Amino acid sequence: VTSIERFAFYGCSSLTSITIPEGVTSIEDYAFYNCKSIEAISIPASVREIGYMAFSTCPSISEITVDEGNVNYCSIYGVIYSRDMKVLVAVAPALRMAEEELSHTIIPMGVEIIGAGAFANCKNLFDISIPDSVTTIEKAAFAYCNSLKQVSFGENSNLTKIGESSFRE
Repeated sequence: VTSIERFAFYGCSSLTSITIPEGVTSIEDYAFYNCKSIEAISIPASVREIGYMAFSTCPSISEITVDEGNVNYCSIYGVIYSRDMKVLVAVAPALRMAEEELSHTIIPMGVEIIGAGAFANCKNLFDISIPDSVTTIEKAAFAYCNSLKQVSFGENSNLTKIGESSFRE
């Protein structure tokens, strides 16, 4: 297996854990969409592409890890970033941290793009501060974050684009 295609595991309600095998290079758009019971995902070094909303609508994910040898992605505390830390790709929706930690740890200064669906369904997100370095919030980035009460932007914000349905409830 080298690719996990679009909707490959769509709606697999009994699936609780995913260890993607070494050799898989692509996780396509919506690959694990609506897998409501998945709690953990492990991504190998071989993955070079993670598609649009690949893990979206998976509200039970509390842990995402990326192999340290992956040259395109890394994970820090349940968050997938591009290796250069300029793109925040995905956040484990069931990630549990203190409000302040969640808003300030997850989007560090230097991130330029918050990816499509990156925070989708993060039920534990109450407050978020978008650092000045962010230029783009892609579509559905914060969709269905029903507990989100406050979004703050810095005084020197470089934000130029907020994509469609970015804050949809």
